Amino acid sequence: MLLRTGIQLLRMHYRMSSHTAARRPHTKKCSVGLATVVANTPGCIGWADDDGTGMMNRALVVRRTLSDEQVERRALVVAAAMELAETGGYDAVVMKTVAEHSGVALATLYRWFASKDHLLTEVLLSWGGALSESLGSDPPTEPDPIARVAEALRKVMTTAASRPKLAEAIVTAVLAVEPAVLDAQADFHEMVVAWIDIALGDDEIPDRDEVVRVLELVCFASIIRLVSGAETAESAGNQLEAAARLLIHPRVNPTDSGSP
Repeated sequence: MLLRTGIQLLRMHYRMSSHTAARRPHTKKCSVGLATVVANTPGCIGWADDDGTGMMNRALVVRRTLSDEQVERRALVVAAAMELAETGGYDAVVMKTVAEHSGVALATLYRWFASKDHLLTEVLLSWGGALSESLGSDPPTEPDPIARVAEALRKVMTTAASRPKLAEAIVTAVLAVEPAVLDAQADFHEMVVAWIDIALGDDEIPDRDEVVRVLELVCFASIIRLVSGAETAESAGNQLEAAARLLIHPRVNPTDSGSP
């Protein structure tokens, strides 16, 4: 069931990424702390229901500036949700329980997060941000770009596998189709692209953007298969390395007749 839903998500993820540029003008970005707020309001950005009626659920996703104190309190909420997910999985993340663990009022939680799925996607961005810092401060150094990409993506799989309940809870949340979750997906998409770019370094890769895009989709699918139990961190890493070799090798060595 999770894999079938994952396939549906990959299709939606592709469409979402293709339309990210169209949505972004309606999203107010700020340089200080951000909170994503969803308002179900007529006349705002529309997302079609899959009910065959042709009717639209109209929702607006905006980013509002937070004070330093609010940023700290919001971080407590995200940390509490992460702890609950890590110990008890998706079902353990109940908004009332998160409020109690973080010391933040429940009403405030709902001003910052439209749902627990929205909150868990913010946990994903926090977790991914830590990985971004790690890759940025200690990037792969192998001379071969294929080896560098493989090392970076193996690190992603190993990180996800090291906290299985948390990873499964996050993937379950990411499978939700709601405006705030889709917005966080776009941010995660950009984050994974950045990881692959770090690994590729300054190497000249023909069709680089397309290569990175396909690798990002394969990474996304591998995470879903990993948390569903269809792959281990090692097997997922092997498949990602194979994907990197197939995508990069012919471009880097177009006249090489040897085996990839």
